[in-house]
Amino acid sequence: MTLLATPPVSAAPATPPVRRSLQQVLRRALLAVAVMAVLLAGCLLILFGGLVLRSQTTANLQLVARSVSYTLEAAIVFHDQAAASEAVALIVDAEDVSQAWVYDEDGRLLVRWSRPAATPWSWLQAHLAAALLPPSVEVPVRHGRVTIGRVVLRSAGGGLVGFVLGGAAAILACLLLSALAAASAMQRVLGKILAPLRELTAVARSGRIERSLDRRVPAARIAEFHELGEDVNALLAELQARQQGLQQENAHLSLQASTDSLTGLHNRGFFESRLAGAIARAEASGGHLAVMFLDGDGFKQINDRHGHEAGDLVLVAIASRIRRPLREQDVVARMGGDEFAVLLDGLHGRDDARRVAEAIFASMAEPLALHGGASVRVSVSIGTAFYPEDARDAADLMRQADAAMYAAKRA
Repeated sequence: MTLLATPPVSAAPATPPVRRSLQQVLRRALLAVAVMAVLLAGCLLILFGGLVLRSQTTANLQLVARSVSYTLEAAIVFHDQAAASEAVALIVDAEDVSQAWVYDEDGRLLVRWSRPAATPWSWLQAHLAAALLPPSVEVPVRHGRVTIGRVVLRSAGGGLVGFVLGGAAAILACLLLSALAAASAMQRVLGKILAPLRELTAVARSGRIERSLDRRVPAARIAEFHELGEDVNALLAELQARQQGLQQENAHLSLQASTDSLTGLHNRGFFESRLAGAIARAEASGGHLAVMFLDGDGFKQINDRHGHEAGDLVLVAIASRIRRPLREQDVVARMGGDEFAVLLDGLHGRDDARRVAEAIFASMAEPLALHGGASVRVSVSIGTAFYPEDARDAADLMRQADAAMYAAKRA
């Protein structure tokens, strides 16, 4: 038996919906309703977007200032104005910063950096940024626990200024179009106008109250409102993308601010913060913890004999070997130079810290190969202080561990 297949019936192409012009609909609507609705929706969007961008820009400027302060610590300590100027220019030139100042502890100006005018409109951008953004952001530069200077940054405000100008132009255009089209509006077609305006207002209110940027204005049957909805959706998408970009950049700057760039370990500021939190938890629960200070033995001789590149390689190797025997919850940081610190939280006794120290000593026994076929042996001196036996606050505990480390080095 032969089966004959019935040929598929091709579906008729979908007929695009008829979209009437704004002039055809708005000539039967009330002028006041159209103007107020568009003004309300636009102002809510611009207000919310401006506040979000202003907040994110200020937070980003704070992180940039902290990054600059950490970078300038050594230059200010050694009064190296050239190195400070180079470090400031290297960081802020890639950020949305218009001006930067660095002062020492006595208030003397060490570095002044200004972004050159790139376009004829730079002066307008500078005046708008001064009016819309905070005057400046100031962050202290600390060496240990001592304030040795301060960094002051002023934002260029490029993203915020562009958004405000574009939003203001969009609102003016929408108001003008609505006013011209609604001059001869009548009440009988008011319902046809209110539906898309309600959708637009709902999206704007959702963004302002719920801080939600993922809602979109649905398609409208009126051509002009459909185009306006697409513009609003594009504006919301741009705000959402900028917000995500700023959040990612803030996260990246936060990581940079708490990480040693050479070894990948945490830095002193992060370590002190984690230590303070660990002591607070231990005090509340009656727990125990230990702080270990480690200092490289003979590092200066290695640096002088084999060069700074070999010295950097030794520091990276020491950091890697210290990390090996530690638990996931333990914190290791580079405190500066060839000094490192380890926070051992949740100890059951002193033997736990002793076993960790022995494991670190064992990991240092393997020779380290340098470039050119040379090899060196690295070793460290370790001093340990215990909470609450040796000290009951973070500063005293770190001093006790430091003293124990120098005693071990002299032994």
